[in-house]
Amino acid sequence: MDENKALFEEIYNKTKERVYKYIAAGCCKLGDIDDIYQNTYISIYNTLCRGENIREPEAFAIHVAKRELGRYYGLMKRIGCSLRSALPTGGERDTQDTESYQIEDSIADKVLAEEIEKLLSKKDIVTQKIFFLYYYLGMTLGEIAESMGIGESKVKRKLYSTLEQLRRLYRKE
Repeated sequence: MDENKALFEEIYNKTKERVYKYIAAGCCKLGDIDDIYQNTYISIYNTLCRGENIREPEAFAIHVAKRELGRYYGLMKRIGCSLRSALPTGGERDTQDTESYQIEDSIADKVLAEEIEKLLSKKDIVTQKIFFLYYYLGMTLGEIAESMGIGESKVKRKLYSTLEQLRRLYRKE
């Protein structure tokens, strides 16, 4: 069992970033990413426990992630859940220096973030994914285009037009 655990940790450490980005690019709802990610690695661990040999860990992990995406949305479709898209909410805020912390700033930041989230939730899933991959995962425009299988010009157009809309709406430079 310890051998499986060590091998799993090795595979996880080698593949975790690429698999997360793959799942984020392929999901239908951004809130589903973590569930699918967890299911992927549970499946990989179970494969190791059955004694199966994994020759190409990265290719295998992507294959399992692809299968888990299909299973997850197949199940969602069968039970009739809607696939309403929304950006993930919550999360931990960075702690600020207590001398510079202003409660008004915190409230204004939260309200602005909620308004931006609401606006983005009305955008198509491709635009939402682009924002998530760019701002949450720090992927480049080229990486986003490649992972989503669309042209880089389309990624730029969707990102920049939405940013321009946000700037006009909130009059920010």
